[in-house]
Amino acid sequence: MATFERKRVEGKTAPGATGSAGGCIVLFGLPFLGVGIGIFTMALMGSFSAESDEPRGVMLLTGGAFAASGLLVVAAGIRQLLAARYRKKQQVLHPDEPWLWDYKWDPGGAHHSAGKQTTGTFFGLLFLAVFLAPFNAVVWGGRIWFGMFIVGIFDLLLLGGVVMWIYQMLQGLKFGDSRLAFRRFPYFTGETLEAALLDTDRLRGLTKLTVTLSCFEQVQESSNGKTTQTVYSVYEDQRVFEPHEIYFGTGGAAGILKLSRKSDPLARLELAFALPEKDLSTRLYGQTSPRFWEIEVKADLPGVDYAVPFLVPVYSRRQTRASG
Repeated sequence: MATFERKRVEGKTAPGATGSAGGCIVLFGLPFLGVGIGIFTMALMGSFSAESDEPRGVMLLTGGAFAASGLLVVAAGIRQLLAARYRKKQQVLHPDEPWLWDYKWDPGGAHHSAGKQTTGTFFGLLFLAVFLAPFNAVVWGGRIWFGMFIVGIFDLLLLGGVVMWIYQMLQGLKFGDSRLAFRRFPYFTGETLEAALLDTDRLRGLTKLTVTLSCFEQVQESSNGKTTQTVYSVYEDQRVFEPHEIYFGTGGAAGILKLSRKSDPLARLELAFALPEKDLSTRLYGQTSPRFWEIEVKADLPGVDYAVPFLVPVYSRRQTRASG
């Protein structure tokens, strides 16, 4: 049943980035890069004496961690600046077709790469581990109790991230990549969203499949002098499918480390959602309050469950006429 209930959600963030943030991100990363290079160079040249409280190896690791973090942030900022430049050109060329510049859409559908997700999580955790290593060496080696408490909290967060990464990896090994085929591109409010979940043969053995279409808005909220980004679900429509309602084809079920699996290209689940008349158009590029639509598919299976979100292009015809 479709609802317009506004509710706060955790763990969501608007995909893409606003163009104006790229320059700020570069400026934010430069001090980390500079401090890291300075510390690393001083340690490499032996500026920290043997009588220093901090061992040379710890300072090399500290400098390297700061330099690496600064370099990654600067690179991300430059990437956003280049993407914003391209989108701005497309916006001028196609002012009444926001789906051509609002986000990097694939007109054929949405693709969830399990390998890309687990690799990104792994390198994020690796960076955090390297960044925390010198602080752990200092506070645990020097028995600095207050520091041990603070760093210990971040160590627990790192441990939680490792557990999450292991579960992601198990999901990727079992199910592989996931695809949602668009029957039209883009979709418009007030019309019908038709799509197909492909490769359903890998979900053979499920007890229930839940497909949820949601519209999310990310807003800036201020409290006690602090500004935070909060994501709200503003629209939701859900379908629940039993096994007998899904065509699994003749392919084989998914399995962890199942490197060889017969697949059926015809195995799919056709989906159809009536989109609301209300103007809830996707808005991502250059927005301080972005809005986006997702189709999330969850399947209850023995062992590792299946859960994948797909970003879908929903726009408004009123928006295109107004911009023209």
